[in-house]
Amino acid sequence: MSQSLHHLPVLEPYVELARRRLKHTDDVYQSLIAVTPKDLRLCSHQQLRAKGNHFGAFYIRLADIARLPAGELQVRPSRVVSPPDRSGYVSGEGLGLSSPIGSERLVSSQPSSFSLSESDPVERPEHVLRTKHEVVTAGMAAEFISAVLDICSEQKNSDSRIEFTPAPTTYIIESQWLQSVCQDDGSFIRRKKSKLDRGWVSQGHNLAMFEAKALYTSWNEEEDVAQISTSVRAQLACEVFGSIFQRLNADDDPDDLSCKDRHVFLISAHQTSLTFTHTTINKDYLDYLQSDSPTDSLPFLSLVSSEQFDIEKVPGRIEAAISIMALVSFLDDTEKTET
Repeated sequence: MSQSLHHLPVLEPYVELARRRLKHTDDVYQSLIAVTPKDLRLCSHQQLRAKGNHFGAFYIRLADIARLPAGELQVRPSRVVSPPDRSGYVSGEGLGLSSPIGSERLVSSQPSSFSLSESDPVERPEHVLRTKHEVVTAGMAAEFISAVLDICSEQKNSDSRIEFTPAPTTYIIESQWLQSVCQDDGSFIRRKKSKLDRGWVSQGHNLAMFEAKALYTSWNEEEDVAQISTSVRAQLACEVFGSIFQRLNADDDPDDLSCKDRHVFLISAHQTSLTFTHTTINKDYLDYLQSDSPTDSLPFLSLVSSEQFDIEKVPGRIEAAISIMALVSFLDDTEKTET
């Protein structure tokens, strides 16, 4: 089961500190808010790189998604307005009103150009038109995540850093009740300086997974907004399961998992939106996955999701960066408490 919130509850204790830290990074913060959706359409790659400074590479990849294919115009659909069909209704035509119902100005079949507000979500037709290969979405999100991790997040230990790697991880799930193979599109990993040669080497398992999709394939008709489809949710859950099995060998006791290892994070990107998902591995669920016979009652794995942060827009970009910074602080805190 899942639940949608603004930021992940597990990260809330770190959110306001991350917000204050981000706003006091001066030129970094200005780079994060420098480019608008209009800039993405009108500026060249060279201009975006210069304007975006620390986030220049990210803005170039973001523009590749945001721009519509050649020949496609952003237009308002034409509408035909008819007078209400009820007795006693007076249209206003001939009474001196500026735009009476039924006048020619309201029945034009020609669409008109318009610009969306900075906060407006992408409409369904444009969302489909903007569909590129998944590697474009993955590359854009990787640039954003890497920049936030490397420039914005406060990681005080000079010999240990959380970094992003675009290398995919393949997860193999083999249990009595579930067999599956899935692959993510990158991950957060901890790298530490080797005491032998001072080179950076990876330590432990993935700290957070990343999955990219070219578009949302499901639409909330009531709210007229894109949403994650059931099939994609199933894939994300499968990757969460895979991460659990990566952390636990079949012969290990689930009680041996540390507090840090019981938290699983996943960031999913759909076009220009990022969503953060979290679960905590509980003993009942691990026992179920490792059992040889069915249990009397099936345990639940609760997946909690954040709001969808649209990083094409400045407000969503800021909140997504804050979530990444909060996640790093959470991971560093759990690391310190167990060492």
